[in-house]
Amino acid sequence: KEVVEWFQLGIHLHLPEAELKNIGHRNDEVGGRRREMLSTWLKTSPRPTWATIVNALTGIGRKNLADKMALKYSVPVTRSTETKQASKPFPTAQKKRDPTQQKLSSSVRE
Repeated sequence: KEVVEWFQLGIHLHLPEAELKNIGHRNDEVGGRRREMLSTWLKTSPRPTWATIVNALTGIGRKNLADKMALKYSVPVTRSTETKQASKPFPTAQKKRDPTQQKLSSSVRE
């Protein structure tokens, strides 16, 4: 299950399928694929938020993890990956460096 989860999460985060396939070819291990997919999303999303991640996780059937993240980051859970509610943006949306990347990667592994 974990082998394809990163790909489905990327689809729910609106990353192009071709880019996800390239990520898969560049990384032999699932952890590397997941990290690069999330890094790509953070760099290309106009407004990356915790709500978007929470809703994408719910969309791929990882409600347990989505609920944990929603609680931790005070995110209202919706059924859509496109939330209209104000949500706490990722720190990278406000800062040039990304100190939370490692933290986010380990959260998604749970």
